[in-house]
Amino acid sequence: RWSQEADIALKSTKELECKVHADIFNSLIHAYAKGGLYKEATATLDSMKKAGFSMTIDTYNSFIEAFGRAGLFRDAKQVFYDLQEAGYSPNLTTYEALLNVYCAAGLFDEAKAQFLEMKEIGPTLEVTSYCQMVSISARRSR
Repeated sequence: RWSQEADIALKSTKELECKVHADIFNSLIHAYAKGGLYKEATATLDSMKKAGFSMTIDTYNSFIEAFGRAGLFRDAKQVFYDLQEAGYSPNLTTYEALLNVYCAAGLFDEAKAQFLEMKEIGPTLEVTSYCQMVSISARRSR
C-alpha cells in the first residue's frame, strides 16, 4: 500500500538522521487524506508537532478532505473554523475541499452556497466543482 510506503519513507528519513521538513509531514498527511485515513493523518500531525512544526493552510486543507472522505462532516467543518481561527484565509483549495464534503454528505443547500461563494472569490473554478454541483443537483432533483 502507498500509505505503508510513505510510513517507511518517513521512518527511513528519521533513521538516517536526515533533516525533516514540514513539507514531508504535509505530504504524508495529504496522502492519508486522499484515502480518508484520518486516524493516520492525525498520528502524523502529532509527529509533526513533536518535531516542532506547526500546521499550515495545506495541513488544514488536508484534514478537511480526510474528515470529509471519512464521512465526518462536522469534524471537517470544524477544521475550516480552526483554520480561520489560526489566522489563515481560506483559499480555493479550502473551498473545494468543503464543497467535496457538502456534496458527499448530500447537503445541497450548503454545497450551492459554497459553490456560489467560490465563484465570487475564485478566478476560474475546476471542472470537478461544476461536475459535483451537477451530480448533487441531479440526486436532489434540482
